[in-house]
Amino acid sequence: GLGPSGAIKVIAQPQITAAARLGNGTVELTFTADPSSPTYILWATTNVALPLRSWTQLSSGTISGSPMTVQDPTAASYPRRFYTISVP
Repeated sequence: GLGPSGAIKVIAQPQITAAARLGNGTVELTFTADPSSPTYILWATTNVALPLRSWTQLSSGTISGSPMTVQDPTAASYPRRFYTISVP
């Protein structure tokens, strides 16, 4: 998007760099993000072929640094789940 000076500002999409299933079934994701992007949205689905608008928004928050870690405490209810992180 355009920055305050009128210059085009390119914001890199967050990248999931690690995933782990914890002992209680929670999935913990680590991602890198452009610190100039203030917020993120964590999405999940059991069907990776669905368009993103059909995925479930699990959480959102402020990007406070990079890398960051987020958790999906509902992951134990799903034998397989796919994740992506986006910036609005």
